[in-house]
Amino acid sequence: MRPRLVETAGGERVVESFTCVLCGARWMSYETPVPAGPDYRDAYGGAPPLGEEEVTVGMWREGIIARAEAASAGDGAPVDRGGLRLYLLRQAAFADRAAREWELAVYTEEMPAEEAAQAGGTADETAAALLQLDLETGSLHVEGLHGPGSPEWGTAGGLRAYVRQEYRAWRALEDR
Repeated sequence: MRPRLVETAGGERVVESFTCVLCGARWMSYETPVPAGPDYRDAYGGAPPLGEEEVTVGMWREGIIARAEAASAGDGAPVDRGGLRLYLLRQAAFADRAAREWELAVYTEEMPAEEAAQAGGTADETAAALLQLDLETGSLHVEGLHGPGSPEWGTAGGLRAYVRQEYRAWRALEDR
């Protein structure tokens, strides 16, 4: 893969697109060549900034922990599966978006490849947790075209494509 770097108005070098050195195929930096899920821009076009989403996901995590501790002590109910699923979806989408930024930063030599690979691994783990919950609940809260048992998600990049599909579907419901 060969990146095409461009300079922004602020003088920053960013990856605009990639070209396969073997077949000549070209795609924009926001696209992921996984046919089953939406591309990166389509999935996350209306998403809040990463910093804002990190705070939101962190607050949800603290709330879920507090409710679980209270429920264990007999003082209230834990978070239901729908609430847990929405938390996992937002956490997985955040991890996917953050990993994508780090992966692109490798090409501009702003990030070591090992750290970007670790962020990609975290994104895969959080995506797998969402997919597993969706399988366990019989796709109760799944809104995307392809269900969690679909073979597309077993391909390279498939777990993160599943998150993109589900995040886009959730955002569409929220926008209605």
